[in-house]
Amino acid sequence: MKDSDYSSTINHLRLGNTWKTPSGLSFYGELGVVESFNNGESLGDGDIGKSYEFGFAKKLSDRFAIKGKWEGTEIYNSTNSHKIEIKTKYKF
Repeated sequence: MKDSDYSSTINHLRLGNTWKTPSGLSFYGELGVVESFNNGESLGDGDIGKSYEFGFAKKLSDRFAIKGKWEGTEIYNSTNSHKIEIKTKYKF
């Protein structure tokens, strides 16, 4: 009987910065490295690649805000992964 379906670990190490415009629009960017290794392997024994995330946030009114981000990893000798996420927030 298996306790879980754990098969691998992915670790990200990123450095980034945030910028804000006078109108209140915030941008951020992060760049770094990613490592993917299978169960039983040690840190440093896995496949290395690039990791990044870029996003924005804007409060449009006292009740409505929007955020978005694009995140990606490119692991050498493996598959690439990219995702986009957009969030809205409304206060009643």
